[in-house]
Amino acid sequence: MSDAEALPVQSWSLDDIKPYEKNAKLHDDEQIEALSRSIKRFGWTQPIVIDRDGVIIAGHGRRLAALSLGLTRAPVVCRTDLTTAEAEALRLADNRTTSTAYDTDLLREALQGLKDIEFDLADTGFGEHELNFMLADLGQIDATAFVDDIGEAVELQRAENEQHVQEIDEKELPISEAFGFKKMRTGDIRHVKAFMARIESMTGKTGPDALIAYLDTLDIAA
Repeated sequence: MSDAEALPVQSWSLDDIKPYEKNAKLHDDEQIEALSRSIKRFGWTQPIVIDRDGVIIAGHGRRLAALSLGLTRAPVVCRTDLTTAEAEALRLADNRTTSTAYDTDLLREALQGLKDIEFDLADTGFGEHELNFMLADLGQIDATAFVDDIGEAVELQRAENEQHVQEIDEKELPISEAFGFKKMRTGDIRHVKAFMARIESMTGKTGPDALIAYLDTLDIAA
């Protein structure tokens, strides 16, 4: 038996258990709620691990959950046997190894078994969306949701995009949106009017239609 395995579980005031200021792992409200439900339902199944100064190595989420429940004390294991570097390494290792993969078939089977006996699945720590997905009857999935011909799907998407662009292009906006300015000097306006008169005569069109028809003759790409 190693020294670490022989360390006793102690009861500490939560006020004396200090969070590590640079803890890299984040705990959102959903996770804290899940941990709180677990502690309330099953009690403490895992103590908080702290270093010789009372700073948390593993268990920041459990501390926050205990505080949310209004608890004042928590079980801890104080790793006085670790150096500062070893405590930091263990802190990172704990954060990394607590994220794990599941055998989804076995997980679904276990969850379904609990559901069949009307056990409150919220106490398992899984969120509502996760449970809905895991317990969905895959045999009832609408097969039409899958695309048989990816080429056809791409062509349909392209046509829809072109239709959307065309609808936008048909909208009328102030001419300043095209030129990027709203005002001109009076002398310059006379030049623009003369230019418009010339292209209207050239194209047989008027206003914006004449301008676009003239630009088309210049082969200017949009």
